[in-house]
Amino acid sequence: MKIESALTVSNLSQIVELLDGNNFIKMKNTMNFRNTKTLLNNFLTLLIVSTLISCGNNKKLSLQDLKKGTFKIEDEPDVTIIRKGNLQIEKYDNGVEIDSFSIRWENDSIYTLKAIRPKTIIDTDVITYKIKELDKNGYTFESTIGTSNYVQKGRIYKK
Repeated sequence: MKIESALTVSNLSQIVELLDGNNFIKMKNTMNFRNTKTLLNNFLTLLIVSTLISCGNNKKLSLQDLKKGTFKIEDEPDVTIIRKGNLQIEKYDNGVEIDSFSIRWENDSIYTLKAIRPKTIIDTDVITYKIKELDKNGYTFESTIGTSNYVQKGRIYKK
């Protein structure tokens, strides 16, 4: 009898609201889990795609990339360098002046140039280039002529 008297209409409606509230909370938690799972999947997909794209764009040039192709010197926009095998051709003043060099690769970071048709006594000396840093656009270098102590620094870009 006490149990029956405890279940009044107002008590019953409170229990129904409480149950509905619990079901709502369970449903809300399930929705949050699904939304979180979807959000996490989207985030991971975006992270993987952006990593692949950024890795592809940051690829450094290789030694093979430096042995052939067209290059520009950073501080000398009117100079174009063309490399084919053991030959380097330098064009100045929109192609009016041309110098040709034989190029020899000592290793991955050092190469030498020797003028094929020297115009002056200085042109008979070998120019040694040391590649200091290689990136996706080109490289920084230090060069010396012959036995000189003078070191020229610069940057060469691949076109």
